[in-house]
Amino acid sequence: MKCSKVKRFISPYADGELTGKQRELFEFHLNTCRSCRLELQEIQKLHRICISSEKYAAPDGFDTMVMAGITEKESGRFAIPSLFLRIGEISIVLATIGIGVISGSILSKPFSHESATSRNACQAVQKLQSDFSLNIFEPAPPDSLGGAFLTMMEAENER
Repeated sequence: MKCSKVKRFISPYADGELTGKQRELFEFHLNTCRSCRLELQEIQKLHRICISSEKYAAPDGFDTMVMAGITEKESGRFAIPSLFLRIGEISIVLATIGIGVISGSILSKPFSHESATSRNACQAVQKLQSDFSLNIFEPAPPDSLGGAFLTMMEAENER
């Protein structure tokens, strides 16, 4: 056996969990490998320390409280604070969408030039409209993959 495989069997060996054949191979390797033998000795020291340590009893009702906590989490019930948190999150998202729709509809309406008092104000309104216009954007630049796809689709539709 190789050391890497033997190291996986050190703890089961110390616990007496190996079968006869596994135990034989393990002990044969220990007789030839000092490193694995030292590691087994360290594990055996740890086992002795754990076995000799003082044991404490859990308080009365501890197991009942633990099991109740597990079943409560498994039941999948909504907690009231998390429900209010979810409602708040949804409200914020809907308000943001609403504000975006309203401001978009206001900005997309053409401004009346009659209400402007001077020529500079009319020019400012026209500049604002052109700044917010989506006509300046191309759907896809011609040298991009999307542009090539649109060109192919237009050529196909022309046939």
